[in-house]
Amino acid sequence: FFSPFCFLPVGVPGRPPAVMDTVLRASTRSENKFNDILRFLDEVESCDETASTTMSLSASIDTSRCGTVLADTVKQQLDDLRAQIQQKDQQLLGMKRKVNDLKNRDSTKVEGCQQELARQKQEFEALVERNMQFINSLLADKEALNCRVAALSDELKGLEEKHARKLADCEERHLGLCAQQKSQWTASEKRRRAAWQEEQTKKIKEDTLKSLEPDIAQLMNRHRAEKQRMENEKDEELRRRDALLHSKERELVELRRWMEEVKTQELGRKDEIVAQKDQDLLEQRTRLAREYEQSLLREREFFRQQSNEQSDRFDHQLEGLRRELREAREREEEAKSRLQNELSSERARLRVEKSAEVATFEEHLRQKLELDYQEKCRLLKVELAKEVAREATELKATLTKERDEEIAMVIAKFEDAALESQKADQAAKRTLQERYTRAQREREALATSNEDLRDRNSSLEASLAHHQEQVEALRSELRHSKQFHENALKEVESKLGFKVLQSDEQWSAKYAARIQEQTEVIDNQARRVIELQRELEKLAQDHKKAQQVQQEQHDVELEQLRVRVQQALAKKDSAIQDIQAALLKAEDRNRQIEDVLLGQPNRVA
Repeated sequence: FFSPFCFLPVGVPGRPPAVMDTVLRASTRSENKFNDILRFLDEVESCDETASTTMSLSASIDTSRCGTVLADTVKQQLDDLRAQIQQKDQQLLGMKRKVNDLKNRDSTKVEGCQQELARQKQEFEALVERNMQFINSLLADKEALNCRVAALSDELKGLEEKHARKLADCEERHLGLCAQQKSQWTASEKRRRAAWQEEQTKKIKEDTLKSLEPDIAQLMNRHRAEKQRMENEKDEELRRRDALLHSKERELVELRRWMEEVKTQELGRKDEIVAQKDQDLLEQRTRLAREYEQSLLREREFFRQQSNEQSDRFDHQLEGLRRELREAREREEEAKSRLQNELSSERARLRVEKSAEVATFEEHLRQKLELDYQEKCRLLKVELAKEVAREATELKATLTKERDEEIAMVIAKFEDAALESQKADQAAKRTLQERYTRAQREREALATSNEDLRDRNSSLEASLAHHQEQVEALRSELRHSKQFHENALKEVESKLGFKVLQSDEQWSAKYAARIQEQTEVIDNQARRVIELQRELEKLAQDHKKAQQVQQEQHDVELEQLRVRVQQALAKKDSAIQDIQAALLKAEDRNRQIEDVLLGQPNRVA
């Protein structure tokens, strides 16, 4: 009636051998119980047969002998049969109670299984809900990162447009100033000024490029080293993640291999059980009924532990991925802040260095112009002293002639000095004014020492007054030269500012490229996280499918067990009905015997 494999759980890997032993012991015990029931039914049938034989014998004896001795023996046998019938009735009542207990136990087991299945269903639905919430949070983080990258790109575009507008304004302003300065110069001064400007521009370019070359090379080397370091860090991070992914894949492969081995072991064990079917059938039937409930409890506990372990492992993996994502975000923020600090420090350093170079260049020009002016004043003093001594010894006519020549030479020298001093700045102008006052004092000293000559040479005084007027003209020329020098400095500053803007644009472009690389890396990480999430979802679905298959198999086994129990109960009910029918027949026979016995004395009398 029972199959030795109908209660074996299917699809549960890693089952210990003790479970199979308990199942076999339960099957053997159930088989023994069933054999006891069959023996009891056989005894009842044998009792019915003995009762029928005794009744037939008593009838034959009544018809043949009709003696009192036979009547006594028949009464004794009837009493014995009544006692046996009462005993059998009690046994039937006990069997009915056992059957009812079995039915109640089966119903409680079915209800417990249904409740357990409902609870597992709720747990897996909650697990799926948590996974969906985690996926939604990852998508929200990705959208926030995309918004931040878009905001940074917009900010960089705004800075580039602002620098472009400033550069255009500076160019327009400097062009207007250059045009205004060029219109003020005369044709004679334009050639010298252009030559000097070309020479100074060439010097400035050479000095600026030579001074900037080591800084630029140092800056490029520093940024190459920084780029190489960041690339190495990124490669190390990628290698670490690849190693982690390889380890996870190896674990999955090992898990699948272990499941295949367990499956093959279970299949081999099933084949061995099939081979030993004839030998172990009785033991399996007796063990199965008793240990089936314990095996179900162990299987549920094992299944619950396995599902909890798998959910914990999934949670740990998800927590690790979240931690890696947070670390990547923190490294990105640190890299951005470090790049911004380096960019601001480099800008400040370049500005300080350029301002220092401009200041040194201006100081150098001032010193050079001051030295030239001192040398020319010294030569002028010497020549004036010589001319004064020569005028004292020579005649008035020759003195007048030489005086005119000397005045013309002085005027020419002052004109040359004025043309050369036009390249000086505001500090050079102040030094020139001081030197001029000193020259005036020396001239006054010479005038006091040579009062007789000045008295005789009033024309020389007039020429000196004329020379003073020329000096005033030279002052105006110095003002023009100062303005020209300031314009030249502004041009140099504009060129340096343009170079600084170019360097800023280059750095901003590099910074934008680096930000783009970081965003691409973050997108790749997010895609990898999504892929891992999909793999986890796939594993969860496979696990859920396996659980569903196990549940279906378990339901099928329960249904088979229920059908078999119902069949056994139906057979027991039919056997009980047969026993009751036999008892009714026996009672009819007893009544017939009693009627015969009651009617026999009349016949004997």
